[in-house]
Amino acid sequence: MYDVRGEGEFSIESAWYPPKEFFIHLYNLCVKLDENVEIEVTYEDETYSPIGAIVIKKDRDGTPCMWSEEDNDIVNPLDDMDWDDENYEATSQEFYESLYDNQQAYLKQCHELVITDGEPI
Repeated sequence: MYDVRGEGEFSIESAWYPPKEFFIHLYNLCVKLDENVEIEVTYEDETYSPIGAIVIKKDRDGTPCMWSEEDNDIVNPLDDMDWDDENYEATSQEFYESLYDNQQAYLKQCHELVITDGEPI
């Protein structure tokens, strides 16, 4: 863990993949304090392949479940640009905003699907 932001938000680094077992363990610890706890995760690889989201919470029957969504086909337009190119800053801002928007859409999908189709943890 290297960055704590606000209440209940933090950043971690993991090699190659999102550490789902860590998030399951975190959920199991937190559910003892709050039976309605929900764990939301957004992640991205340094190459943006993959980016995604994970949600861990109880399904409609009260069973703790997990659902994840990810995209492995992100193309970074900055790879073909130099930092001093005329449109670099605008392209950069647009790209990072689209990553954020995609992750938020994945979180929404995860919240919807974990209720009905979640994988029990």
